[in-house]
Amino acid sequence: MKFKFPSIAVIIDSAAISLSRFPFVMISSFIGAFCHLYIVEHNGDDVWMGKLSMVCLLGIGWFTALALFAESKKIKAWKKLLINLFGALLLGFYFYFLPELKLFRVVDYSRYGLFFIAIHMLVAFAPYIGKGFGNGFWQFNLALFSRVCSAALYAGVLYIGLVLAIAAVNQLFDLNVNEKRYFELFIIMGWIFNVWFFLSGLPDDYQELEDNTHYPESVKVFTQYVLLPLVTIYLVILYAYLIKIIYQWELPKGWVAYLVIGFSVAGILALLFVWPIREKEGNTWIKSYAKWFYLAIYPLIILLGVAIYQRVRQYGITENRYFIIALALWLFSVATYFLFSRSKNIKLIPVSLCLLALFCSFGPWGAFAISENSQLARLKKILIKNAVLVNNKITKNHKELSLKDRREVTETLRYLNTNHGLKSIQSWFGKTDFSFDEIRKYDYRLGEVMTLMNIEMASDYYPVAASTSQKNFVLRADYYSTNALSVKGFDYMFEGLDFSRASERQLKYELDNDTLEIDCDLADRLTIIKNNTEIYSVNTVALVNRLIKEKKITLTNDYSFSLPKEKMTLIDTQQKATVKFIFSTISGVEENGKRKVSSFNCTVFVKGN
Repeated sequence: MKFKFPSIAVIIDSAAISLSRFPFVMISSFIGAFCHLYIVEHNGDDVWMGKLSMVCLLGIGWFTALALFAESKKIKAWKKLLINLFGALLLGFYFYFLPELKLFRVVDYSRYGLFFIAIHMLVAFAPYIGKGFGNGFWQFNLALFSRVCSAALYAGVLYIGLVLAIAAVNQLFDLNVNEKRYFELFIIMGWIFNVWFFLSGLPDDYQELEDNTHYPESVKVFTQYVLLPLVTIYLVILYAYLIKIIYQWELPKGWVAYLVIGFSVAGILALLFVWPIREKEGNTWIKSYAKWFYLAIYPLIILLGVAIYQRVRQYGITENRYFIIALALWLFSVATYFLFSRSKNIKLIPVSLCLLALFCSFGPWGAFAISENSQLARLKKILIKNAVLVNNKITKNHKELSLKDRREVTETLRYLNTNHGLKSIQSWFGKTDFSFDEIRKYDYRLGEVMTLMNIEMASDYYPVAASTSQKNFVLRADYYSTNALSVKGFDYMFEGLDFSRASERQLKYELDNDTLEIDCDLADRLTIIKNNTEIYSVNTVALVNRLIKEKKITLTNDYSFSLPKEKMTLIDTQQKATVKFIFSTISGVEENGKRKVSSFNCTVFVKGN
């Protein structure tokens, strides 16, 4: 087989045709690339560009689906324009209601992922809405798959080649190319070249696809000798595990759900690959394999159901568990359809996945509403049991909660805050000195919520204090803050100083004609010496206590909570020097009202008085 590189004229013609067929796709591509380049050039410091690039990424698939649908229906140009403008309006609404990226929660990312899946499933069947599912549908999706792989390969090879060329020129001619340019080139290749190359090879003659009986032998070989044997191996493993848990009469492990879903999806994909040749002579095994495969799924779905039921019974429904349940029901429906249906319409698979993703993404029946309500009910049950929540109001005069219940409350509040926010429980509290909306931005407020409940935080991920009178605490600054550090008014800055109670540290610096030493013993004092003269000394525990008191910090033992940088900043002025501390982390132990500092990491600014 001869391989020919396309000429420049062919490339230009192909690009022009793609722009003519998919103008809104390319507009999304260019805007998305611009936004991404802007973010890189300005170090991510922009509220709108990140949101816009995410919406543009959806727009590439969305406008591709609309264009393919209009093209297959031979809709007039002005109607195509109206359809695309309506599609742009929907994306605009989505953009408007998206929060800032720094305020994104798991729910926002998950819903975006569901829309992404739904749109890409829509592309798979958009030209065949209202049509049959014959050979043309399979050939079209094979072309889609082929173009995705080819575009990724061409873009990847071209990117590597250009990077090597830039690196060579940079080294040979001492151009001092900024490292950002390599990533910016990657963005251009991904957003523009990759999309353009993909679109340029999409088929537009749907009758020709229907008449095309060519079946790539490589697809059959890959499926028959690679994919199906792997599916069979995993089937044997899963059935061996099923026999094991029945014999030992034990509950299945939770992760088996992911294995069952992965196996089932791989098996269905393999059968789709060989669908056109199932009736041909010598391939009768395909029908038999498909029948036994779908029959074999049923016991595994039961296994999956038992595994996920145990998790739901113990910990309630979360988004992940909801998605597993939804996929289990989808697998059951697909298996039943292909076993008993006469038509066996393979278009059902992308259509049903598209509808399922949309179904899960919104509404009181969706993954997010059901998960939030389930976890709220679980939290409410624990609080009512311990008389913390009485008549839908929080009371502080209650018995001390068990360690198990404290962990349950901590983890549930963390889940709600991370995924949904805590506005749903604001009505339980009286007037507070902070808004529950702030918790979305500053998760250290979650510790204050638990203080309002008079419940000490506990976590499965961090050790509990050795006795009931002892409390571990951790303070951590927000690592994602992009604020620069100003050195105005100070003579020296020492960044990333790390001190531990396990050992006394003595750090020595030669700066111009001065010698500075920073000595720190966390059991005693931190001292700064300049040219053999002590200019600053402070008790480390007193320093931390002052920070906690002045900044009104609620202590917590959980590293997942962070404080804004200003709350971890303290200025201390003495006779010979003014010192500014910006702490990254502080950890210690509190017992009977007294604190011990175990370690801290900080940046120190020093000014001589």
